[in-house]
Amino acid sequence: MTVMDDGPVTDRDLDEAAAGAVQAHDAGRRCHTGCPGTTDCRQLSWARIRRAAAEYRRIRRSI
Repeated sequence: MTVMDDGPVTDRDLDEAAAGAVQAHDAGRRCHTGCPGTTDCRQLSWARIRRAAAEYRRIRRSI
């Protein structure tokens, strides 16, 4: 099953995808088929920004 099978893509879906990409790189794996496996990966750059934004939203909700 894919994300699209469950309906529209949500912020949570994107946050989970971002976390998965960062975790893959941290473990020395590629995060997608065209991934160079280095820090030059565009997906990794996006994922780090997305993960930071998710953390910011989580903190703002807890205030």
